[in-house]
Amino acid sequence: MGSSKKNTKASNLTSLPGVGAASAKKLVDAKLDTISKVAAAGTTKLVKAGIQAALAKKIAAAAKKVDQASNATKKAATKAKSAAKKAPAKAKAAAGKAKSVAAKAATKAKDL
Repeated sequence: MGSSKKNTKASNLTSLPGVGAASAKKLVDAKLDTISKVAAAGTTKLVKAGIQAALAKKIAAAAKKVDQASNATKKAATKAKSAAKKAPAKAKAAAGKAKSVAAKAATKAKDL
């Protein structure tokens, strides 16, 4: 069961340019099993994991790009969820305001 998990993690890493099955296995063995971890690791740790320096540079740059895009997507989704939660409250507040304005207008009309 553990080996199947390693294969899944390795296959996620192979989506990065320059990372094949062998490189992915090296990264997983070095506990760099997610794109975020690879992005945070940098070139030096990738070299220590057994990746050649030139390739490590390429992989680190690609991982950082993918990680930034992923984080931006997550941020946008969180913002959208937050806005969706606030929408009913805003509508309720606007309705209350409209009701208050209508009541004031009715009072003014009575006074005339």
